Amino acid sequence: MSFRLLMKEVISTGIFTGTSGHMCFSTSVPLLTAKMYEKCGRLVQWSIMNGGPGIPVLCTSVFQLMAGLPLTTDELDDVQYMPDVEASRTLSMVCYTL
Repeated sequence: MSFRLLMKEVISTGIFTGTSGHMCFSTSVPLLTAKMYEKCGRLVQWSIMNGGPGIPVLCTSVFQLMAGLPLTTDELDDVQYMPDVEASRTLSMVCYTL
C-alpha cells in the first residue's frame, strides 16, 4: 500500500483548512461526530509506524506547540496563514510571551 496516497486521502477529508505547508485543523462538528479526526489520526500513526510519511502540510508553529517544542519569534511567520483570525492573534500573543 502506498502511504503517500493514504496521506493524500487523509488531507482531503476536510479535517484540515488552509494552504499546503500552512494547514491547521478545521473546526467541524459533523467530522467530529463521525470521529473523522480520530480515524485520520490512526491512519497517520499507522503510516509513520510503518516507515511512511506523516502529514507535512501542518503549520510549523502549530506543530511545534502541539509537540511541546521550543518556538522562536522567527518561526511565527506562518501564523499569518491560519484561517481563524482570532486563533492567529491568540497564538501570536502566546508565542511572543514565551
